[in-house]
Amino acid sequence: NYFEHSWYIYIIVLWLNVVISIVISHMITKPLRHVSEVTSEIAKNDFSEKFLITRHDEIGQLENNINIMSTNLENTINQLTEQLEHTRKQFIANFTHEIKTPLGIIAGYSELLEDATTQESREKYISIINEQIERINGIVLTMLELSRLESGKIELNNYYVSLSELVEEVIDDFEYELEKKQLHVVKE
Repeated sequence: NYFEHSWYIYIIVLWLNVVISIVISHMITKPLRHVSEVTSEIAKNDFSEKFLITRHDEIGQLENNINIMSTNLENTINQLTEQLEHTRKQFIANFTHEIKTPLGIIAGYSELLEDATTQESREKYISIINEQIERINGIVLTMLELSRLESGKIELNNYYVSLSELVEEVIDDFEYELEKKQLHVVKE
């Protein structure tokens, strides 16, 4: 009997439940959709959009943490970009120096070759010039290997290097410059 006389109260309560559910659902999903949109932009390396923190609940904390993460990520990417640019410039300077040195040696020994009076000295100068040409070729091949290494297409191999032989080669390579400047090198 009671249900038959007050059925309209049940319908009103049912509608109130539906309306309250929609409002609560909207209060939760709207900020989450906004969080999703901002994090999608961050994933695309767009750090310009930030949350205006108006809430002091868990969603507000999430928005604040995302703002902090976005700022830190942007700063880290900027620092890495600057370091990469610095490393690139340093690499170019080092590479230029590495190429310039053997070219200078070749130029010096080619001058000596023109003025050489004995076959023995000519052969020595030609040998040193050829060594420097091989050195330049080695640098170019190393650059190619570095490119392949970056692309993951090469494995590194360790090998023995004789330091005394390396020092001897360097002294021989710079013999012309040392004589020109009247310098004497003593090695132990």
